[in-house]
Formats: sequence, C-alpha cells, structure tokens
Amino acid sequence: MTLEEAIAKIKPLDHNAMEIAQKRWDSIAKPLHSLGKLETLLIQIAGITGNAEVDLSRRGLIAMCADNGVVEEGVTQTGQEVTAIVAENFLKYDTSVGVMCKQNHVEIFPVDMGMVTDTK
Repeated sequence: MTLEEAIAKIKPLDHNAMEIAQKRWDSIAKPLHSLGKLETLLIQIAGITGNAEVDLSRRGLIAMCADNGVVEEGVTQTGQEVTAIVAENFLKYDTSVGVMCKQNHVEIFPVDMGMVTDTK
C-alpha cells in the first residue's frame, strides 16, 4: 500500500459515535472528565472506529529501531550491532518490554528507522 492509498482510507471522525461515547463516560459514577486525556482519547477512538463501544483487545507496540552511530563520541555506550540484536529480540519478546507486552497480550512491531545492520 502506498502512502497516498493509506491517506485515502482515512475517514473523518464519526461525531455520532463520539457523542454516544461521551454520554456513556459522563454517566459513569465519577467526576465529569476526571480521566483527563484517557477519557478524551477513548472518545476519539470511538470517532475513529465509528463505534462508541471501544474495544482495545488488540494492542500493539511500535518500536522504532535506529542507530545513532556515535559510540566514538561517547554519546552512547552501545554500538550499532546492539541495535540489530535488540530489534531481533523484540520479535522473540526477549526484551524487558517484550516480557511486559507478552504478559499483556500486546504485539510488538519493530520498525527499521535507519539501522546499519540488517536483521532477520
């Protein structure tokens, strides 16, 4: 899929779904808008999906993987080869964040944003 095709699939927010979600959250026994940004985001998700019943059962973590290449300058303590190892370990859930994702049924999607070393 091209960027243009992906952009063409973006639809305007469903304001009806957002209104229903807002009313639902306002009806729950809590101070109005007390969940702050979480409440705002849940209402926005309703608008994006077109469904006031927000289902977050499918979750994902996007890990942006890139090398900075400045070990020699003392900016980082690990070389570029470590970035590749960590990126591969994301796929096996063999990192600290991987363990947390596995426990919470979250998929990990490592994205090569400029790694020198190719991964498997």
